[in-house]
Amino acid sequence: VGVVASVLIPLLAYLAVRIRDMKHMVSRIVDESTQALDLESPLSKMLSMLERLATGEARLRPSKEEAAELRLLVAAHVHNLAAPVGIREQLANFNAEVAEYLARMSDTSRSTCIIANPTLASVP
Repeated sequence: VGVVASVLIPLLAYLAVRIRDMKHMVSRIVDESTQALDLESPLSKMLSMLERLATGEARLRPSKEEAAELRLLVAAHVHNLAAPVGIREQLANFNAEVAEYLARMSDTSRSTCIIANPTLASVP
């Protein structure tokens, strides 16, 4: 029993450290990808701006530059406001299989809604 314990305790400690390190690595990769991709659709950005305007708080109000930028974005993508802008270009630096899957997902109307609003993913 003592021999088994002397082997298992260091092994479990090693595995705990490895699991913690892997969790940190996955968390870092997720954070980097989330920052690298702009998955917010023009429609979502527009709704966010309108929501901030509705609150009336001066610190949350959009600037003139932000409003002008959003106006140009909406005008340029009026044909599909629910899809993230330039998703294929944004995915150029990602794993090819993941990038292709996400790009295909953004090409379908239901999927673009899911990307713009992930809560719709559970809707059949």
